[in-house]
Amino acid sequence: MRFWRSWRGDPLVDEVRASVQERDWRRAVRGVLVLLRRYAQGLVLLSEGHGLSRRFWNRKRELQDRKQQLKRRENALKKQRQETRRLRLQVRNLDRRLRRRTLVGAEQRIWFFLVGEMKSGTSWLMNMLHSHPEVFCKGEGSFFGRGSSTEEMGIYKAPAPSLYNALSTSEGLRTWQSLSWNSWSQGQAEEDVRNLTRLAIDYYLAKGSVRSGKRIVGDKSPLHVDHVNEIFDLYPEAKVIHIVRDGRDVAASVMFHFWNLARDNKDRRGIYDLEPEELAKRDAYFEDPEGFLASGNSIFIDKRLRQIAVRWSRRVSKASREGPKLFGSSFFQLRYEDLLERPEENLKVMVDFLGARTDDDVIRRCVEESSFEKKAGRPRGHEDSREFLRKGVAGDWRRVFTEHDKRVYEKIAGDTLVEMGYSLD
Repeated sequence: MRFWRSWRGDPLVDEVRASVQERDWRRAVRGVLVLLRRYAQGLVLLSEGHGLSRRFWNRKRELQDRKQQLKRRENALKKQRQETRRLRLQVRNLDRRLRRRTLVGAEQRIWFFLVGEMKSGTSWLMNMLHSHPEVFCKGEGSFFGRGSSTEEMGIYKAPAPSLYNALSTSEGLRTWQSLSWNSWSQGQAEEDVRNLTRLAIDYYLAKGSVRSGKRIVGDKSPLHVDHVNEIFDLYPEAKVIHIVRDGRDVAASVMFHFWNLARDNKDRRGIYDLEPEELAKRDAYFEDPEGFLASGNSIFIDKRLRQIAVRWSRRVSKASREGPKLFGSSFFQLRYEDLLERPEENLKVMVDFLGARTDDDVIRRCVEESSFEKKAGRPRGHEDSREFLRKGVAGDWRRVFTEHDKRVYEKIAGDTLVEMGYSLD
């Protein structure tokens, strides 16, 4: 501004202005150059003005770049807020679904455990209970059994399938617990294993409850018949159902089960290591069942029959003794034969024990949907020795036991048979 003010009143300025009006550009330019020489400060000011202009435009570009960056950042934040709202909506919807499907709060759910020596009707009873609209029952979690290493009869070589055992023998867990800088677990390793097992079982039972929308949830694991005391230690508030079957019928069904899952049976991925003599008995029986029995042959070798009798007697008497003592009225015991004879009546009592509806039509439907005829696809009593559901009757041991088998079994488990209400023939 100082530069332009210094030109005022100079005749040359008027001359330059007149030259511009007359469009005499050459004379106008000469006049401007003279003015610039005459007022040297004008050159300096023009130079300074050019520098200021350059800095102005640079700053303007910087501000524009910054504005664009801020806009991009704002768009990114907007997208992030939209994604956060979407995730929150998903969480709320999931929570609503879980609340609807759970029916009632977790504190009102009922956990129960169905136990019984293998081939005692545990699967049949599980199916009946699971058919109830308020009961979820599946198998086999094999949650309990800490300290169990291998199957006691020695025909199943793998470690006992127990969740409690898996956690208690986990090297990774033990290493983590023993870290000198780990202040979470120091001095509490055993208590932690116990509590982690309880939490893990809660997780699986709760998952079954949420998936099914049922509030009464149970697991069927024949292995648990040997660990009623462990169940009480971790779940004193739970309910336990113990189903007992005549040990001699159990022995017969177990032997057929072992035959069908012998290791040489590649089609069924066999797991049991049987003696050559047992495999020969199996093949002969499958070829001609009636001829095999008519000739006086036994389906057992003595060693195996003794093992089966010892295990049945020990497990059944242990569960029957410890169950009522530990759980009191939360322990329910029934016989397979009574359930077979009066299924609706006995199932109704069991369902009431669990705290579920006992409507006659519901009970009838549970029995019908789980019937031998529906599950096996043939009438009860018609044997298929190669199937899991072989015959579905009581007292079949009389057909397959030899006199020698009776004496061997009763010598070992006779007292327990009588204790469980079975007669000695």
